[in-house]
Amino acid sequence: MHIDMIHHPEFDSHDVSSLRLASTAGSICPEELIRLMKSKYTVDGVVSAYGMTETSPASYFTLPTDTDTLRAETVGYPLEHTEVYVKCF
Repeated sequence: MHIDMIHHPEFDSHDVSSLRLASTAGSICPEELIRLMKSKYTVDGVVSAYGMTETSPASYFTLPTDTDTLRAETVGYPLEHTEVYVKCF
């Protein structure tokens, strides 16, 4: 969605200066796209969310202050009041 919006022929004719934060979810977001989003949207940060529909819209989130690499390579941190454990099979 972000790729399509940023590359839309009329993107530059719209005022996006009121945006403060951009979010991604549902798929890995490459570092290059995160940088492009920060540049084109002029946002303070980009966050990534991860979660199963069965648990809520999101169970994990990155922080706006996280590095682009951490945002691109992890699902982030568990949200408050969320219990998480890793099980190896």
